[in-house]
Amino acid sequence: MLIEKYKIESELIIVNYNPVPDKPSLFETLSAIPARKYLKIRIITVPAEIHAKLYNPEVRKPVPLYEYIAKNVGVRRAKGEFILLSNPDIIFAPEIIRYISRKKLSSSKYYRADRCDFHKPEQNDMSNPAMFLNNIKRNIFRVSLKGYDYELSHCNPNGTQITQIRQIKTDKKNKIRLNPFNQYHLCSIYFSLIRLRIFNYFRLLFQLNLVKIDEFAQRQGWSVIYDNVNLMYHTNSGGDFLLMHRDCWHRIHGNPENTYLGVHTDSFTIVMAAASGLKEKVFFEPVFHQDHTRNERTGAENYETDARRLFYRFQQEGKMMLKNKKPFIYNDDNWGLASYKLEEREL
Repeated sequence: MLIEKYKIESELIIVNYNPVPDKPSLFETLSAIPARKYLKIRIITVPAEIHAKLYNPEVRKPVPLYEYIAKNVGVRRAKGEFILLSNPDIIFAPEIIRYISRKKLSSSKYYRADRCDFHKPEQNDMSNPAMFLNNIKRNIFRVSLKGYDYELSHCNPNGTQITQIRQIKTDKKNKIRLNPFNQYHLCSIYFSLIRLRIFNYFRLLFQLNLVKIDEFAQRQGWSVIYDNVNLMYHTNSGGDFLLMHRDCWHRIHGNPENTYLGVHTDSFTIVMAAASGLKEKVFFEPVFHQDHTRNERTGAENYETDARRLFYRFQQEGKMMLKNKKPFIYNDDNWGLASYKLEEREL
């Protein structure tokens, strides 16, 4: 375990939110984890009765898990100096853990990471972490960078050759269409990431500066993006990796808890951090995410409409926060269910 290898005094908080009845407890399921010296594991349970009290279809879409309330439960009760929010389907590159072990994290920054999506490998043996990570890299098919997602259209069986990368673009009818300008050949996943990040940097620079010459751009037939807060900061897949000092989390009262959907909520949090004066640092190494269907979106009526409405709200409120250099504080002093005494168990 890397935490033990690098001797990082830390705790892993697992929020067992609205647990499924008649199933083995999470504590029982995880009790076989070997003993550790540097990592403490705490399980905090939010029971179904408390979840039921949060039910309000006018405020948030009724789902079994209110993700950002659950994350705030962990943030509010965390004891560490720096707090990292992530999800159970995320795998960290070892280099990120190594960087954290050097104790160079700054309270004046928040930390983000690009995300690589992968299909579940045929060989899913985690007993050999290095081999497992190599299997993941062979199955990467999408990269989420600041502002944009890119799809890796083909990898050879050993994962070292990427023949084409293309941007995912959606037209007004929600049909996927490709931009031929973004097709090019790349080799090796990390070399690909470097080249793609360079391309993405200049693309963001171009898009953000088009607003300043919008009349000229429109005459040239170029698309000008006016609602571009998501291009200014790395809000893409923000809920999968967001690390900052404990005091910073508490100053902004955690993630907004009253957004109607979970999607885009992490974007609000990142802009709140930026508006509070923190600088953004993106790790060189990405995190890895196993592809799956998001339950919130499966068969959800009006999901796309609700998501677009929330994204528009994020753009407008994000602009105001950045203009005023002051974050909106969306939660009251009870954020993270602070007034509730929740069951905690330590492994």
